[in-house]
Amino acid sequence: YQFRQMKSVLNQLLDYAVERELVSKNISRDIRGISYKHFTQKEEKPLEQQVYLDDEPAQHTQACKEMFQKTNNIAYLAIGMNMFLGLRVGELVALMPKDCKKTYIHIERMEIAHYDFKDGVYIQNGYDVVPHTKTRHSVRNVPLTSMANEFLQMIMNVRDPQSPYLLTHEDGTRLTTNSIAKAQRKVNNQMGTVQKSNHKLRKTCASRMKASHLLEDVDIQRVMGHKDFSTTLQYYCYPVESDESKLEKFEKALQPVQDFSVTECNKKVIPFSKSKKTEDLHKNKSSAFISAHLEGFEPPARGTGNHCSIP
Repeated sequence: YQFRQMKSVLNQLLDYAVERELVSKNISRDIRGISYKHFTQKEEKPLEQQVYLDDEPAQHTQACKEMFQKTNNIAYLAIGMNMFLGLRVGELVALMPKDCKKTYIHIERMEIAHYDFKDGVYIQNGYDVVPHTKTRHSVRNVPLTSMANEFLQMIMNVRDPQSPYLLTHEDGTRLTTNSIAKAQRKVNNQMGTVQKSNHKLRKTCASRMKASHLLEDVDIQRVMGHKDFSTTLQYYCYPVESDESKLEKFEKALQPVQDFSVTECNKKVIPFSKSKKTEDLHKNKSSAFISAHLEGFEPPARGTGNHCSIP
């Protein structure tokens, strides 16, 4: 699919060139049979590099608290909270206290990199906060769970009250995406796991919501700030259990079906005793049945050869 999309762009460019008489023919239109087999496929990352698996979310939460107690760096509380919010890192560092409501956090702005144009080259020079999100679907309310709220209250107790932003350094300056990335790397090292960025926290949040089977697809889509759930499902939802932890489930699923056929060991019939009342009931029912069907019955005369019939 992606190769056909690339060819479509090339077709349009060359069609425009033909229209402007820059070239005489669009040779791209003569190319047929593009197959992915003609290209080297990009190797997918292992599952353990995509999301936090098994009990790693709990380990991450504990590591964030421990690292904050050691350093008093609010960035550790921020990434601990984001395990339960799934925000884009630019949305996370652009939060303000006024965005934090009783049951949700409102998302309406983000941080972007600032570039200066110098000597014909764009050079990054810090960060800016802009009053919009990545897309219009990213303006949303994200539910504030109890764990997210626990981290939020810790942040409220140590942030600079003079700053308009929620996440601040001790000197009152706002945290940036770079601050979050550094803290995230140290937490991963503390856990002894492979490096996973804030974006992997976002994927983990979506994957855990999906795996819970407690939420509608549209709920997960809205929390992630996507236009369509297809984006959420294709790029953000992964298994949250490692292959090793699933082995027991595979064992149960693939066990041979139990044979319920009759064998010598299960031929024995267990007799049940009948009470006199039950026997009398069956006797009375049998008599009533015979009497009802023999009423009006006349046996055939001898020698006629007719068979007996019950009306």
